[in-house]
Amino acid sequence: MLAVDLPLDRNFDLRLRAAHRFWLALERRPVGSPPLAQSTGVRDRHILALRAVDGCP
Repeated sequence: MLAVDLPLDRNFDLRLRAAHRFWLALERRPVGSPPLAQSTGVRDRHILALRAVDGCP
């Protein structure tokens, strides 16, 4: 049996999602997309914003 002790703090939701992904991985079930994955459009906008801040063409 496996147990996870999660503190009820301001990061509880993040910890809970991480524990759920860990459990899915242990069960060899698909864990879904990475939690920090971005869509292509969002990623491209971030790239353009960084270029604007850096002054690159």
